[in-house]
Amino acid sequence: MQRAEDNRLHYVFYLDLDQFKVVNDTCGHAAGDELLRQIPSIMAPLIRKSDVLARLGGDEFGLILEDSSYESAEKIDLSIIKAISEYRFGWADKVFRVGVSIGIVEVNDSIASAENILKWTDSACYVAKDEGRNTFHFYTPSDEVMIQREQEMGWLFLIEQALQEDKFELFAQPIVSVDSTNDAPHNYELLIRMRNENDQILPPGAFLPAAERYEKMAAIDRWVFAQAITTLAKNPKLLDGAGYFSVNLSAQSISDESFLDFLVELLELNSKIANKLCIEITETAVISNMMVAMNFISRLKKIGVRFALDDFGSGLSSFGYLKSLPVDYLKIDGLFVKGIANDPIDFAMVKSIHDVGNLMGLKTIAEFVENEDILNELRKIEVDYAQGYGIGKPSPLSLLINS
Repeated sequence: MQRAEDNRLHYVFYLDLDQFKVVNDTCGHAAGDELLRQIPSIMAPLIRKSDVLARLGGDEFGLILEDSSYESAEKIDLSIIKAISEYRFGWADKVFRVGVSIGIVEVNDSIASAENILKWTDSACYVAKDEGRNTFHFYTPSDEVMIQREQEMGWLFLIEQALQEDKFELFAQPIVSVDSTNDAPHNYELLIRMRNENDQILPPGAFLPAAERYEKMAAIDRWVFAQAITTLAKNPKLLDGAGYFSVNLSAQSISDESFLDFLVELLELNSKIANKLCIEITETAVISNMMVAMNFISRLKKIGVRFALDDFGSGLSSFGYLKSLPVDYLKIDGLFVKGIANDPIDFAMVKSIHDVGNLMGLKTIAEFVENEDILNELRKIEVDYAQGYGIGKPSPLSLLINS
């Protein structure tokens, strides 16, 4: 950094091996350690004697190119990627291919700290992984992808803080019968919100994308289900006065066997909750791991839990998979519902989903019901339930309890 002040350029690489975990998991840590010893010998002939190559930890390496140029840095990173991708690592009777993703930062006289260099190379490396792995990404201050990633990393910190300091909160939104003559009790969807350091309520669209990207959804789902079930158990009047309470579940949690055990145990401790609980899962979450999802659903249905297929109609194979899924409700994608009063195609889509669902004995729920016009169209189709700002906005669950 001091030499960069003399208008000299240097480049820092952050290299992360791709598929290293496969070697470790398949053949054990001894094989992983041997692979880590061999990787530097592949890279060393491709760099200059003046360059500094080091292992940073795990399967991550760092490289400093002093007094270099952009063209030289690019040539070196391409040669490293090519050499590692062509390398075959053998252990016992198995042969593995590995790759490397590289994040690169140019060190010039505008760089303020070594901490920034390390942060930016790390972020650039993750962008390279997102772009398909076995490639590289140069950091630039105006890089929109990098800016987005840095923002997500900021959300990741806030998510961790919220989990540790209990800054999440449950809101409830009513799901009501479309038939105005039906006096059945309201159902409710429980939705997560987060409070920031200024005690402002943050919507899930702000922080859940980062949670999904960095695999924090299972931790958030554990908080949501634990909070929802224990709160409902402590408020029998609320529980008895409602039809059911629905809670969203992520694909990450469905694939996590320990989450299923956690949920079953939680429901066994609060035995009156299961038949009042409806779990909402998306079509894509089910289809991405059908066997695991089917086991998850069947095990919980045995103890009385209901299931809703969320955002139905958004996927290309919706109807094809529907026959295989033991769900109770179809939540019609709000994309179609919003335009139902003005667009005959949206009307036809909603009607076809309801007709098929009705034929299969499933109840249908229309999302994004924003006004009376939409509600009237849903009555024509005889959709069962409606949810949206035209029905009722989400409000703190505590208000519902105290009402």
